[in-house]
Amino acid sequence: RDSGLNNTEEKKKIAAYLGDLQAPEYSQDKNNFIFYTPIISETVLPTTESLYFKEKPKPSEYRTTGLVRIVLEKADLNKRVGNLLLVGVIFLAIFLLLGIAGAYKVLKGLTNPLNSLMEGVRTVGTGNLSQRVLVETADEIGKVAMAFNTMAETLERREAEKTELEEQLRVAQKMRAKEEWERTFDRSEERRVGKECRSRW
Repeated sequence: RDSGLNNTEEKKKIAAYLGDLQAPEYSQDKNNFIFYTPIISETVLPTTESLYFKEKPKPSEYRTTGLVRIVLEKADLNKRVGNLLLVGVIFLAIFLLLGIAGAYKVLKGLTNPLNSLMEGVRTVGTGNLSQRVLVETADEIGKVAMAFNTMAETLERREAEKTELEEQLRVAQKMRAKEEWERTFDRSEERRVGKECRSRW
């Protein structure tokens, strides 16, 4: 942007730069960054002898023949930097949200089998031995779930065997009581019949 070139102070500054500026420089004021780069030309002056003989010419002379001046407004730069910061913050927020969502999914994948296992333990603790835990993974949690299912199955089988043995014991006790009752009744009948027979004789 070419602003302030009509200003006499600016012209004097540029003229001063033209004389001794050998490398790019910059300055700044309240509203602008100003960059100066010299246009340097090389002048090679040959000697008369160098035109006819293979002698080296005189050393080159370098002269500043012009100046490139670029003015950047700070407001425009600040706006661009602000936009870059905004885009950076938006990308950072997106990556953070994706990271949090990924971490939540991983943790949920870890805690779901544990919750299922805990629910199975509570159900078996209440006496429902038919409860089985769904084996969702093949890792250590899955192995624990398989071991729990095996344990619950063994307990259910033993409980069934115990119930069957109790039923068999109850039937055996009833039969024994019946046999004793019948023996007792038969003895009392035999005594009565024996008394009747004795009284007849």
